[in-house]
Amino acid sequence: MTVSMKKIEEMIETLSPVRFACDWDNSGFHINLGRDVSKILVCLDVSDEVIREAAGKNCGLVVAHHPLFWGEVRSIDAGTYQGRMAAALIENGISLYCAHTSMDSAPEGINICLAEAFGLQNVRFIEPATKISYNQIGVYVPLDHADKAAKAMGDAGAGLLGNYSDCVFMTRGEGRFRPNGEASPFIGEAGKLEKVDEVKIEAICAADLTDEVVLAMKAVHPYEEAAYYVTELKNNQSIESGMGVAGEFKDVVTLEQAARIVKKALSCDSVRVSGDLAKPVRKVGVCGGGAGDMIPVARRIGMDLFITGEVKHNVYVAEKDIAIIEAGHFDTEKCFVGAFARGLQKRADALKYSLDIIESEHVVRPFINF
Repeated sequence: MTVSMKKIEEMIETLSPVRFACDWDNSGFHINLGRDVSKILVCLDVSDEVIREAAGKNCGLVVAHHPLFWGEVRSIDAGTYQGRMAAALIENGISLYCAHTSMDSAPEGINICLAEAFGLQNVRFIEPATKISYNQIGVYVPLDHADKAAKAMGDAGAGLLGNYSDCVFMTRGEGRFRPNGEASPFIGEAGKLEKVDEVKIEAICAADLTDEVVLAMKAVHPYEEAAYYVTELKNNQSIESGMGVAGEFKDVVTLEQAARIVKKALSCDSVRVSGDLAKPVRKVGVCGGGAGDMIPVARRIGMDLFITGEVKHNVYVAEKDIAIIEAGHFDTEKCFVGAFARGLQKRADALKYSLDIIESEHVVRPFINF
């Protein structure tokens, strides 16, 4: 049994929502052929080897961490890396989705994985968490139209709670109304009090989706005038997301010991360290990839150490009040493959989708260290 791209996109949105991505990023579908799939290959970078692997394993979708395209695409030239990859993917009938900063900042994302690997406690995001305002929508419909109305509201985005969808509460009761002489009632007669078995459907939705949910509900509501209400919820749902995390080692360690912890956790052959190796450290900021520009923020919030993948020379020169460990872009982001594959497989299994999420065999450093 295959799964549609729309359903796969919906699952990905619960794991690494595109709204979590940075403005400059290009997370989301890069190539969507619209074909149902039964297997997905997860990789770090799109490469010839990855595409051959996906084709050989009959994977109709590749999910990569690093985007294939950056910015506006004006042409596809097979003589370039991007063009060659795009042509090969399309030729093999493979779609491409890239989960870049959307997965960096997600609750099950790269930086959380790194913090767990380093044994950090009391982990929280460095950047402020994303907050989404919610409304509650209630509508009264005839009993035999309740399922149809609830489905329309759910399809428009109502009833999403964490990893659950279509969450509604239904209350059965009696509806009363008297149409006037100008009305064209679906049920009843003008001037006569009508009593109908009705259901009140209640569901929450993100505030910015309220209008869409109401329109979807009205489109299937049988009454000439739909009776509904919208209530603003004060208990806004806070979604823990952000670029970079902060935490603490269980015990105070020296900078040298911290470097050994990082090196062992990432199975890398070397790390760069800035600071006195004997310096005691406990409070640690972490952000995978090229996040050297976050070091001043980590210093301001009192971190003893910041761990990332890439740091510019001038940052090393300027930052003397906080220790730095540079562990390599690749080594701080290779955990994406396992984290994303596990997260998406868990969601597919919960929905009883026959979907195999495969970790690529070609998660390799694009260079060697001599």
